[in-house]
Amino acid sequence: MDTVNRIVTELIRSGKVTRPGLGVQVADEQIAQRLGVSGVLIVDVARGSAAARAGIQPTRRDNTGRVRLGDIITAVDGKKIESPNDLFLALEKYRVGEFVNITVLRNDKTVQLRIALEAVQ
Repeated sequence: MDTVNRIVTELIRSGKVTRPGLGVQVADEQIAQRLGVSGVLIVDVARGSAAARAGIQPTRRDNTGRVRLGDIITAVDGKKIESPNDLFLALEKYRVGEFVNITVLRNDKTVQLRIALEAVQ
């Protein structure tokens, strides 16, 4: 209910809703499952975004043409993330400009990143 109250208040005040985000594009949940990914696979990172500044790595092809999976978000402030919807709901609890601790799996290693959330529409 807090989310609804915040959204209604924001709509009344500014006429639009600005949500907190990272500046990433994530893989569809079904694709991630087929790849055996547990968490949220990062497909792309917007240039100049909060995610780019924090060093989040996108999925890409190496110089041999093989696909190299990007970072996989597994937690936000210690809360387990298993799907894009989990990530969306976790970030909705914060405001633009607030910092969150993101746990990612990168090349079979756990990496902790601190990211200031940015406005997404």
